[in-house]
Amino acid sequence: MPSRRELPLDEFVREFFQHVIDYRTRYAFFLGAGCSYSSNIPLAGDLVRDLWLPKLMRKKTGKTGDSNAWAASVFEGYTRKTAATFYGPVIEQLFRFPEHRQQEIDSIVRDKQPGFGYGALAKLMTHEKAGPCCNVVLTTNFDDLVADSLYLYGNARPLVIGHEALIHFVRVTSSNPLVVKLHGDHQLAPKNTSVETKELAGSVEAALGNLLSESGLVFVGYAGGDASITKALSNLPPTSLRGGVYWVNDTWPDGAFGEWLDRREAIWVRHLDFDELMLMLHVEFDLPNPDDSRFRRLMEEHNQTFEKLHRKIFATDAEEAAPLKQAAETVAKKFPSAQAALMDAYAHEKTAPEKAVALYREALEEFPSDASLLGQFSAFLHRQGAGDEAEIHYKRALEADPKNAINLGNFARFLATIRGDHDGAERLYQQAVEADPKHANILGNYANFLTKIRGNHDGAERLYQQTAEADPKNANNLGRYALFLKNIRGDHDGSERLYQQAVEADPKHANNLSNYAGLLFTRGMINEGEERLVQCEGVATDPALLLECRFYRLCHLARSDDERATALSVIRRDIDAGVRSLSFDLSGNVARAVNDGHPWPALLDCLAKVIAKRADAAELESFPEWRVAEQP
Repeated sequence: MPSRRELPLDEFVREFFQHVIDYRTRYAFFLGAGCSYSSNIPLAGDLVRDLWLPKLMRKKTGKTGDSNAWAASVFEGYTRKTAATFYGPVIEQLFRFPEHRQQEIDSIVRDKQPGFGYGALAKLMTHEKAGPCCNVVLTTNFDDLVADSLYLYGNARPLVIGHEALIHFVRVTSSNPLVVKLHGDHQLAPKNTSVETKELAGSVEAALGNLLSESGLVFVGYAGGDASITKALSNLPPTSLRGGVYWVNDTWPDGAFGEWLDRREAIWVRHLDFDELMLMLHVEFDLPNPDDSRFRRLMEEHNQTFEKLHRKIFATDAEEAAPLKQAAETVAKKFPSAQAALMDAYAHEKTAPEKAVALYREALEEFPSDASLLGQFSAFLHRQGAGDEAEIHYKRALEADPKNAINLGNFARFLATIRGDHDGAERLYQQAVEADPKHANILGNYANFLTKIRGNHDGAERLYQQTAEADPKNANNLGRYALFLKNIRGDHDGSERLYQQAVEADPKHANNLSNYAGLLFTRGMINEGEERLVQCEGVATDPALLLECRFYRLCHLARSDDERATALSVIRRDIDAGVRSLSFDLSGNVARAVNDGHPWPALLDCLAKVIAKRADAAELESFPEWRVAEQP
């Protein structure tokens, strides 16, 4: 194997910044399917393994079952690990006609929203100084995530080349963002089969050569398995790619593409996560966060024009205005007070959310300045994901009553979690605590904000103590304080005492039960941990929480080979289904299990990282126990 130059991620980011800002070197990003994974578009291997092979087996044999074992007998060299390389043959046999393949791909990528990484990329591509040097994206993906993110976050409309017939519009020196879809667009003629992806059109190869003649190339999230891409890049003259080639991936590709990278002396950046890479670039280039003022302005103008035209057309005289007056009188009769209106709407929030929205709107026509009504409607919209409208009503609520502690606290939480406005959130939390120094939920949320966002652990602990005094039976706050003592202070005795209080206050609080069980297991209190674990399993419904429980069973309670194999099979089902949680730190349980003599220390460590999204699930395939785990 030839010696390869490698760069750690942070050094690559600084080097890239230097080349772009100081030397004005142009770069193109080459994005593969791995970049779209965090935007809920499955990887090629996942599509083959989990979606298409079961359908193909049913189509060919009329049976259901272990489709991966069946595929190994039909496709030479097939394994779960190599599934992605069989993308072309499988989709060709499952969907024989191009029209059907196009419909399948369209159904997979349609309506997907760009994740964080694409938002940061859009800001980089449209940056005043850096943008002109890195505003070209080459991709084998069929989705619209790059174009959508440029419009949503960069306020730019890129030139998208989704078909070879459009390739003559490419201009090497264009200052506008450019997206070249090398395998086509999901709405036009996507290339999927091995025959279709064997070779790029001559015009596309020529345009690729022009684009890369004096630029560098950064590969991200790409596997390197396309013969057409390898051929086109191999045909580039030696004088091209003057900015160099960077391969951002945790593995080096095999075959012809890996050999091309070696010939080009590509620099290997051993990193897999697209979002994390873009976060590093976001910070290094000091890119601004997305600003929704443009969309708020558009919506406000739309609504103002609607109301103006509505009054002009539908209420030109007293006779035409009569239905509006009658509707207002009906609302007044329906809601004798703002409190009654609020309770009526609140009662429908969980059972009939659409009706709740209608009730809130009708009530606000009658009581437009009631702070409690406005605040509750804002919080409801917040929970429903209607962020822009929620913010409008939060502001109206605070205009109606600037010292309403509940509204101040809820708006602070909204700014912190939805808008990322941490300074604004902290100001509101301070006002909320000043308005009501003994409101336990506000104190608990503020404490959580201080420790997780600000890293102000001393301030957070003071607030946790206040909230415990204000409401000693608030299970949610007791649990958060217990977690704080365990993770931040390392005070396991104090954490255990608080978990006991929390469970007494609410014996069915699943998060507290799972965290309490995890603490007991790490302390070697296996029987006590199992008791809490069983309680949690009896009430938990969240898939991530149930996966945490199953991991505890594998670590501490599965004592024979058969029990461990069964536990691992259930966990594999969850992992294959995409269940993960960034909030989980299972390292303490791994350490305890290893200390107690668990026979799979490396597998447990890798599995804990996969569950917490700090490692890719593909890494588990290196463990024989994982490979043979069967679905229950």
